[in-house]
Amino acid sequence: MVFLSGNYARGTPAVVAKFHAFVADSRAVSLWQLGFSRSLLSFRPAIESRVEWANRWRAAGAARDSAGAVAYSLATGDVARGLRFAFAPDLSRLTSVVVLAPSARHSFAMGVSAGIIIAYGAYMPVGESLQRSVVAVVGSIFAAIAARNRGDLPLMFHYGLNPARVRNWSFRFCR
Repeated sequence: MVFLSGNYARGTPAVVAKFHAFVADSRAVSLWQLGFSRSLLSFRPAIESRVEWANRWRAAGAARDSAGAVAYSLATGDVARGLRFAFAPDLSRLTSVVVLAPSARHSFAMGVSAGIIIAYGAYMPVGESLQRSVVAVVGSIFAAIAARNRGDLPLMFHYGLNPARVRNWSFRFCR
């Protein structure tokens, strides 16, 4: 309410002092938190239905756009050179940094994925098919990898770019 009324303190030191005074008052913080939480809970069904609807359209649009980008890349790019580049690695350039850097990223990604799986499992409806969900997730992951890592190579060669200079670990030991 203080922000809406325009009576909030002006200047950085005054704002910081006002904030610290607010945080020190545990009753005020608790009341604002309770009010905010209650307001979110009352709108939860409406928010869920809108987010679900938007994601249904967003996911279909993203799949369509990815498929279109890969199709364009395959139709106009240098596919043969892209395949040679992707599947003929130069193992002499393989160093410990090239191996360990992605390992750290993958370990982090696995931890995040475990958290997502736990959250998904907690909210999974009773009648939901686990096999169908797994196939959808794995399929979308493979599609994303194919579109990101292999769909752009033919276009890079078509336009004279050097994919080895891309800041992506998977291309560092390629020709």
